[in-house]
Amino acid sequence: MTVSFPPLVPGEAAAYTRQKINSAFATLDALVDISPDIQTAINEPPIRLRLDATPLWRPGSGPERFVSDIIGGENAAPSVPESWIITADRGLVTRLTGAAKIAHRGFQAIEPGRTYRARAVVQRRIDTPDPAGDAVALKAAWYAAPGDYISSTTLMLWDELTVSDGRVSTEKQIAASAGSGIDAIAPSSARYARLYVETWGTTQKTDVEVLALADVTDAELWSPDVSSLTSRIGAIESLDLGSRMAAIESEIGAASSLTFSTIGDFEAATIAATPDAVRVLGEDAPHDGKGSYWIRSDAMNGTLQSVDGAWWKKTRFDANFVICPLDFGAVGDGVADDAAAINAALDAIRVRVSFLSGLTSARMSACDFVFDGQGGTYVVSDSINATDITAWNLRLQNLVLIGKCTGKPMLDLSGSRGYTLSNIHFHGDRANMPSHAWVAARSATTGFSGGALYFQCSSDGHFSKAVYNKYAQESSKEIYCRWYQFNPDADAVAIHQGANVFAMTSEFTTLLTGSHSFIHNSYDHSVWAYIAVDHSTNVLGVTNALNAVITVDYPTPFEVGKKIGFTGVGMAGLDKLTGTITSIVGSTITTDIDTTALPTFSGGGIMHRTQTGPTLHIVDPKGTHYRDCYSVNFGGPTHIIFEFSELHPTGSLEDIEFEVLFEGSGTEDAILFAPHDRDCILSGFCLRTYTGYTTESIMHCGPEAGGSLTIHAEYIQSTGNAYGQDVFKREPGDTSTIYGGTAVLDSTAASDGFVGTMVTPRDTGIPFIAGPYNGYRAVVAAPLYGSFGAGGTAGFDCVQAPNNVIKGNLFVSVPDNGDGTGVVNVTMPYAPRNYMTFIGSNTVTKEIVLGTLPAGSTTLVLFKALGSYPVASGQGISMNVEYFVDS
Repeated sequence: MTVSFPPLVPGEAAAYTRQKINSAFATLDALVDISPDIQTAINEPPIRLRLDATPLWRPGSGPERFVSDIIGGENAAPSVPESWIITADRGLVTRLTGAAKIAHRGFQAIEPGRTYRARAVVQRRIDTPDPAGDAVALKAAWYAAPGDYISSTTLMLWDELTVSDGRVSTEKQIAASAGSGIDAIAPSSARYARLYVETWGTTQKTDVEVLALADVTDAELWSPDVSSLTSRIGAIESLDLGSRMAAIESEIGAASSLTFSTIGDFEAATIAATPDAVRVLGEDAPHDGKGSYWIRSDAMNGTLQSVDGAWWKKTRFDANFVICPLDFGAVGDGVADDAAAINAALDAIRVRVSFLSGLTSARMSACDFVFDGQGGTYVVSDSINATDITAWNLRLQNLVLIGKCTGKPMLDLSGSRGYTLSNIHFHGDRANMPSHAWVAARSATTGFSGGALYFQCSSDGHFSKAVYNKYAQESSKEIYCRWYQFNPDADAVAIHQGANVFAMTSEFTTLLTGSHSFIHNSYDHSVWAYIAVDHSTNVLGVTNALNAVITVDYPTPFEVGKKIGFTGVGMAGLDKLTGTITSIVGSTITTDIDTTALPTFSGGGIMHRTQTGPTLHIVDPKGTHYRDCYSVNFGGPTHIIFEFSELHPTGSLEDIEFEVLFEGSGTEDAILFAPHDRDCILSGFCLRTYTGYTTESIMHCGPEAGGSLTIHAEYIQSTGNAYGQDVFKREPGDTSTIYGGTAVLDSTAASDGFVGTMVTPRDTGIPFIAGPYNGYRAVVAAPLYGSFGAGGTAGFDCVQAPNNVIKGNLFVSVPDNGDGTGVVNVTMPYAPRNYMTFIGSNTVTKEIVLGTLPAGSTTLVLFKALGSYPVASGQGISMNVEYFVDS
């Protein structure tokens, strides 16, 4: 027979568990003479576990929290150079070369009676001829006040660290005075500390992965050493205790709480020995605002006694509930499989959330539920189950996940709401490729998904479908995230969908399907990129031929029939081309790319596999904003597919904003709108981009037969495009149109497809309203006194907008003013409903010209702001005109 212990969790729940175990063995002690070994296990002292709630900082992920010297205050010390930040196999790290220091920017107050834990993880990356002379040290710098340096203490010295030692770590305890387990004592005058790593030498390189200093005084978990206790249970297994031992096991696993309506009911109750916690809904009546929580106590400390004689004391549950997978058996070394331990840790959070779910929403919002990886690197061979957790203050943070869960998502967040992912790096293992880093979809259990924040998260490696797929999330936000995909054959780098065009499944919960609300999502300073790691090679030569032959230094990543592209190759124009490999012989690769019109190859550059899908695939969004974001695409058909799915009930979407920089090579379009065979509408559309490295267009509608897209724009800015490509490309016969708003474009010609939009072209600098103009024209222009010489004309090209609005561009050209004076009168095609005033300018002098058009009149009067005559010979007037008419 074996005793099974429930999972130990920090806080008061752990105290309950210990009390249960002690109570159970007290009962057993009355039955048999327990051996000294068992009694020793019961009486073991508390175990100190790594439960501090302070995030364990990774310098590579948060370089702004670190400095490169220990002298100076938070703002005076030099920042960490950007060149130190390296993406290594452990994620983002800082790489120190030769003699260098990296320290916390902030200062840790050293208080009497408190204990602080220092932890560092380092790895030598490049040795020197004499590593013994190039040490690495973890040190504590002491300060009388922030910035007032006193001295330093070496906590750990690696004096012969080499590459072969791999990843090494250390933990040390520091305090203001001596005590058990204290490794370093602060000088008597020290009030603050700053942790730092120092390296020596000239050419050696050392990665600093983790550098943390935390107050761990209260981070204790009280329990017997269960591993020792379990091994000693064999001493009593031979005793024939039978059902008595089974009863004890049942006691240990029994429920730990009861609920009463009032204090009177609680006092009058006879309560069994198993419940350790009691909830009372009210003092005199349920939910009278005086509810309380109680735990078992003794006669000295208890304040309430139930009728059975037990004493109880009122308590508050710890609002900061911090779970670390290391406390559940995880190793976090990047080698051991930690999937089961991580799931056990999340189960503990799920239990805690369920236990407190009866609280009011305000009380619940005051509780934190934190899953802290403490900077560890965790391998997962199975999906992590974070589904169907509704806690608006759940945080998963500070860890690196290596996915070896072939065909499965590394992290499943479906059905969960209110969570934050912070400082998490996902790596997809190529040999055991996960489907996604994470997925989040609406579940049938909660009906929702969203209210989520993704902060400073990142990915690299290979994912068979996409880095992530979010389906029907609402009110979620990404900030400073960086999503890299290395697999060229994936569906996309990321998928944002309001209808399950990309089917999703979960092994933990049932997902909803169809079209659902996908609104109010934003992405700030995020990056989505296909990076051809493991799928690229250096170019050594390119022939000028109908079927170009490429000489490379490493042909292994390539196969016949695969599509390829180029970046930075010394043959102007080749970066715009993609093609297919037709044969591979040694280091010589033959393609179907025609380079006969290109200049001679001059050296350098990279050939890479092109991606088969887009960087972003977006389906049926509303109220979605991409601000200061970055898309990288190499040879795929488009950066972004914006799809109006056939599952959407109306095909009408609104409030979409793209402020995105598009880079890469060989990609045709930046945004491909896919309305399918319906006439779709996109309202409140905004686009701001520049230097778009696409070969065909910035926006492309189509290429399906049938259907069209009407875009009601607020603003569109697309300038400095690398190849002079179209801003809005339409297939032959397509009537898709962009209406209204303002636009800043490279040239007048770039306004094709715009109607009624106030366009400012960079080539002329003269704003105009885009046509077509439907033949509405002003026909007469003449001075009030005298007459023009030969050639004086007026032209008014306009478009009739909805709601009887006439808008357009008025141009008055006066090659020879003759003897004209006073004002210039222009006869307009329609009279306005109200008195109108317009502002324009002289096309030569740029002086302001005013125009007035009285209600019911067709005579527009033009004059300078000071009332003088507005034109002279060889000059003209330009004015944008817009007014309401009755019909």
